[in-house]
Formats: sequence, C-alpha cells, structure tokens
Amino acid sequence: MPCNTSRRACVYRLMGLAWGLLFLALASRAPAEGGGLRDPLDILLSMREGYRSINGYSAIMEKSEPAVSKKSGVETIFIKFQKPYKLYMKWVEEPHKGREIIYVAGENDDCFLAKPDGFLGYVVKAIKKPGTHKSPETRYSMQEVGIGSLIDSIVDTTLQARDNNELRLFYRGTAKRSGREAYVVERLLPARDSYPNSRLVVYVDTATRLPLEAYAYGADGTLWEHCKYREVRINPELKDIDFSTENREYGFNYF
Repeated sequence: MPCNTSRRACVYRLMGLAWGLLFLALASRAPAEGGGLRDPLDILLSMREGYRSINGYSAIMEKSEPAVSKKSGVETIFIKFQKPYKLYMKWVEEPHKGREIIYVAGENDDCFLAKPDGFLGYVVKAIKKPGTHKSPETRYSMQEVGIGSLIDSIVDTTLQARDNNELRLFYRGTAKRSGREAYVVERLLPARDSYPNSRLVVYVDTATRLPLEAYAYGADGTLWEHCKYREVRINPELKDIDFSTENREYGFNYF
C-alpha cells in the first residue's frame, strides 16, 4: 500500500485494514438476529441436524417437475412419514386426486402399493411396483420421497461441488414461507451432467432447520423442479395402521 506519511501512520493504516477484513470475515459467519445463522453452508448442513432430531412427520407436499414431465401443473399430496422408512401419500387435488401410495421399506418384497386415481381406482384395489420404480413423470422412486431425501440430495451435491472448488453459495436473508420464518440460501453450480441443477434456492425453517421449499433451475433460468412442504407436523402419533392397506380411512378397502 502506498504511504506518503510517517512509518507509524502507515502501520496504523495497515492494522486498520487488517481488522476491517477480519471483521467482514467474521460477520459472514456470525449469528443473525435472533441467534440464527448467516453462513449459507452452515445453514444447509444444519438441515441434517434438524432431521436427525425427529422420528416422523406429516405435511402437505406440493411438487412439480416440468423438466421431466413437460407439464407446468403442481401435484398436491398429503404425506405421512416415519423413520426408518414408512411412507403414505394421498393426492388431495387434481391432477391425480384420490391416488394413494403406501411404501414400507423391506415389506411386500420391497414394493410399494398404489391405488390409482380416477375410474381405474374403483376397479383395481392396488398396483404393486418395486420401490425402485420411477414413472415417466418423475426422476424419483418411492425410495427417494420426503424431507430426508431432499436434504440428502441438497447436502451431498453441495459438498461435492465444494470438494471440486465449484461451489458458490449465498445467504439471502430470511423470509416468511407458509407462516414460518425461513433462511434463504442460493446455490450456483456449473452447468454439467454431474450436478442435478445449475441454480437452487432453498428456504430452511429457522426453528426446525428443515427445508420448507426448494426451487431448482437450469442454466437458462427455467424452472426444472420445485418442492414445498406446508402444514408440517413434527413427530405426530403414527402407528402401523397409518402405513397399511387395511386402514379403513384409505381407499384400498372400498367394499
């Protein structure tokens, strides 16, 4: 740094610059107002901590995958989930209103049971498919549904990009989502097949540290997929009957 004054003044200026840089570095990782986080990587990693602390949940899940399905419509699904992996899903709005799926890992030959929507649902009690099966309208199998799978996908890809020195993360403050306070994190990655998307915007609940919404975009800025959880209930009282076709509240038994 050029210095036209005394050596002591130059030293003071250098010390001031060093302290300023240190303050900026610490501020980027300092707790936000209310005791929260500001470092975007810490926020994303905290999702795993939040998920480890729960045993199950119920929620309304909204999702779309226009990059795969070539449709812009949103699927609205009531979901129950219990660890290690018990899943019940019911489509509560069109399209596919009335469709139901039950999947319990390791049971029914590790297959899921589906009650179709529409007229077929009245003549077919259940369709049995392997847990690894993927329909043409989605990139995900029944083994990859839910909050835990979403967290794993986000965190694993983020750490992969960090190890490749290709990660760009930004903390975008907080926002209200479905009545909940959420951290907003944006992730940018190179457009290549090794990454599932080029841009991701995630809203993480400041209290539960669970993702509330996630929006994934391609390199051209088009929305590839999104997932949203609302009316989330943590650790509801779930029993085996909640994941059984014998549940009289479900459509698998209609006689």
